[in-house]
Amino acid sequence: MRQPAPARSLALSPAALSPAALSLAALSLAALSLTACAADSESGAEPEQFRGMCTVDADCPETDVCFDGQCIFQGAPPEPEPEGPAEPADPDPPEPEPPAPEIEDTFAAFGEPAAGRRFVWVVSPSTDAVARIDGETRAIGLIEVGDEPSVVRAVGGADEVVVLARGSDELFRIRHADGVDTVTRFAVPFHVNALTVDPAGARALAWFDLAAARPGEDASALQQVAVLDLAADTLETVVVGYRPTRIEFAPDGAALVVTEDGLSVIAREAAPGPAPIVPLAPDLGDFGAREVILGPDARHAASRAEGEAGVTIVDLFEGVPRFVPLGAIPTDLDRLPDGRMLAMLPTADRLAIVPFELDPAVIDDPDALAAAITTVPLRGVYLGAAAVGEDGRRAFLYTTTDPLNGPGVAGLLAPETGALVFTPLRKAARGAEVDPSGRVAVVLHGRAAGPPPAGDPSALVRHSHGYSVVDLDTAFVKLETTPAEPSGLVFAPDRAAAFLRLSSADDPQATSRVAAVQRIDLRGLSVRTWAVGSPPEIVGVLPALERAFVTQTHPTGRISFLRLDDPEAPIETVTGYALNGRIE
Repeated sequence: MRQPAPARSLALSPAALSPAALSLAALSLAALSLTACAADSESGAEPEQFRGMCTVDADCPETDVCFDGQCIFQGAPPEPEPEGPAEPADPDPPEPEPPAPEIEDTFAAFGEPAAGRRFVWVVSPSTDAVARIDGETRAIGLIEVGDEPSVVRAVGGADEVVVLARGSDELFRIRHADGVDTVTRFAVPFHVNALTVDPAGARALAWFDLAAARPGEDASALQQVAVLDLAADTLETVVVGYRPTRIEFAPDGAALVVTEDGLSVIAREAAPGPAPIVPLAPDLGDFGAREVILGPDARHAASRAEGEAGVTIVDLFEGVPRFVPLGAIPTDLDRLPDGRMLAMLPTADRLAIVPFELDPAVIDDPDALAAAITTVPLRGVYLGAAAVGEDGRRAFLYTTTDPLNGPGVAGLLAPETGALVFTPLRKAARGAEVDPSGRVAVVLHGRAAGPPPAGDPSALVRHSHGYSVVDLDTAFVKLETTPAEPSGLVFAPDRAAAFLRLSSADDPQATSRVAAVQRIDLRGLSVRTWAVGSPPEIVGVLPALERAFVTQTHPTGRISFLRLDDPEAPIETVTGYALNGRIE
């Protein structure tokens, strides 16, 4: 089957437009206007009738498809295959090849800030402390905790946080009232590296995440969770299934711990003994690693495993796993907020949108099951991974099976309508995240090892770190190459901006020192870079202060601030974290 040409935006001569006037919106409008004019000249219609808008594909030129009301270029349509005698069916067809595993990397961050009513709290691993930033006076206070604080979580939106000191296996509860910080220490009786706090502020759970472990790190606590009761100020140990990978909370306050043995349920008023386990696999003893996602209401769970041509769904109240055949092996599952999931089936050249809630009678009836599942053909483009926005309006589809080479082709999906278009990537993808508005995807790229060979200009891109910003409405792609690996991506709430860090501190192949923070304009897709004085640790956003920040590795603590709504403002840095120090 012929692969469709990737989507692209219309290229205009730089001499034809003023650089100051060139923006993504202007470029898109110009492209749509020219497309409309071309269609008008052929059809004789009035120019005002089109402007690149559409309802169905027939409203667009033959080279375009209609994607949520806009004509997107996809290239010449494939030639129809000549008809011929049907091939006889193979009575003993060979087993299909299993798909290559999709390994989705993230813009990993060392830690995240926590925001309360008045204060923002930031861990400072290099000083074994937590910085408390006053949202009204902008004073910075330093609170000493245990060794290597790595995670800080706010408690119920109050001026209270729980801090995990990874180096000393301690939890610290910090409460601020009337200008005084009250610190309570809890020793965890085993090694932990992850912390999850109940959104209702009732409990904090410390556990060991094997995926985040360092080489040689103590991994003996693979079936234990430390539960800190924030009402009683008590810590107890709960035994769960093997190897926790994620913890979420049900509306009734129960902690749902995803493990390889199943879903361990730690009730709000837990009974003594190990947490009960809801099985996630269809067969007893199926202890392989599974990708597990929970439904939006935390009532259902779905999972996939290598070699299974479908998904397993379980109602957590009923506790009976049921296998849903999809005719191919899924390579990725993603939750949609409307009560469905997205299952990528690249070897079958399609994806499936499957409801979490399926009656057993529907699962057993092939015709009823086919009617309940929405399928979207991939049209010959291999896409095995997806990133979905919080509102489910858009999904970005890609593959990680060739992370160093490129270019590649990505897909943009509107799950509600099933509309799908393609767009090119200049470098292959390692992972992707969609911003909270669902309008932009930021795609992490890999790079070829070593310096680029001389005399090959295109090799400079292959051997560079970088990421792409993709407009999920227009299919426009902006590639940004970087001098160091980008990480710590954070989106500014209610603003079209994102921030990330660049650091060469942990790169053995680095040939120069890089310590910087970047601001991404999610509307115009422009990028601004600021150098910082020390290797960046954490990038975060402080909406109450109208600023972003980056903490840095420094013996006495260093933090720099950037204004959210003024990308031209100079960077501001505080070194030393003096009590009552101010952000000038």
